[in-house]
Amino acid sequence: MFGFRTVFETYRKFGDEYPRAMRFLSRFAKKKNFLGMILHSHLSFNSMKRAGFPEEKLAVFHNGFDYSDMEPMYTKSEARAKLGWDAKGHYVVYTGNMQENKGLESVIDIAQRLPDTNFVLVGGTPSDINRLKAYASEKQVANVVFTGYQPISEVATYLYAADCLIIPPVSAPLEKYGRTVLPFKTFLYLAAGRPVLAPLQDDLTEVMADDYNAVLVKPDHIDEAAEALEGLLNDPARLFRLSENAAESVKHLTWEARAKNIIEWLTNAYNGIYPTRKKAARPEESKQEVGGLV
Repeated sequence: MFGFRTVFETYRKFGDEYPRAMRFLSRFAKKKNFLGMILHSHLSFNSMKRAGFPEEKLAVFHNGFDYSDMEPMYTKSEARAKLGWDAKGHYVVYTGNMQENKGLESVIDIAQRLPDTNFVLVGGTPSDINRLKAYASEKQVANVVFTGYQPISEVATYLYAADCLIIPPVSAPLEKYGRTVLPFKTFLYLAAGRPVLAPLQDDLTEVMADDYNAVLVKPDHIDEAAEALEGLLNDPARLFRLSENAAESVKHLTWEARAKNIIEWLTNAYNGIYPTRKKAARPEESKQEVGGLV
């Protein structure tokens, strides 16, 4: 726009967050100089489409991961030995930011209901960790460990050591704050070959399916989430099956593959070509259950 060839990229649902502003901008999106918009999810795509942006100029490219961030690759037992964890214990791991809008208090609430399971929270600023420690203390929860910040080279070890990885099963990050849409950690979690406990929400179901590579639960229902997690942890065959499927389901979602797809799309857009892009199949539709590290 403004005389320049323009491409815009966002993960946000701006069409829903700022409908009037987006409807105004959509007028310019029909012009030749606006090549298009790169969205990180179909949820964002539909939001911008509702705001009036031309559908052919909206393209979804899911985020991804880099295999180098997953190295060295460990089996569960190797990772636990490196971290000094109990080889036979149950471990649930969260990695990432821990601000109030992420809903980590819900993980502590689940830990309270599963006192024999170890919950390890990796990351967070000192102030966020102190807030969550105070919450855990108030709830008399003793089975939650905070590691503090860890370099990316160490994060994968925690992922491999886990039985299950967790995205707080609450609605607020997506529905109230709108700043957590299909979070980056989702792709690293699956690449580690571990099932994910997560809320059943439209963004996450683009790459996860219940009882295929994840356990998806109704948001904000902590008792149900705890029960579902306990059932998974006590079912080794199911854990193994979901772990295998998790690794398989994101093999095509690397940063390198994403870059190649975007370059191809941009080249076409620059030349005024907008071929119809087929919506990717949901993960459970392929049903390819081929090995991951466990």
